[in-house]
Amino acid sequence: MFVAVGNWGEIVTSQDGVNWTRQTSGTSNHLLGVTANKNGQFAVVGSSGLILTSTCGVTWTLQSSGTAETQFGLTSFN
Repeated sequence: MFVAVGNWGEIVTSQDGVNWTRQTSGTSNHLLGVTANKNGQFAVVGSSGLILTSTCGVTWTLQSSGTAETQFGLTSFN
């Protein structure tokens, strides 16, 4: 699955990289980075210390980052 993020909480996903579906992120924060691990789990970071995680790319869960600083990117995780 492909996942892309953007301003105002936008998350879109695609199975083929051609057809995209908008997902509900639950936030209006700007989303600035996304990554996935080898188990298919996703993490997104953004403004005001935002971190979202998902095991499927459709349902997203807010995580505590411990900071209000904007997060600009992240790398893959285990």
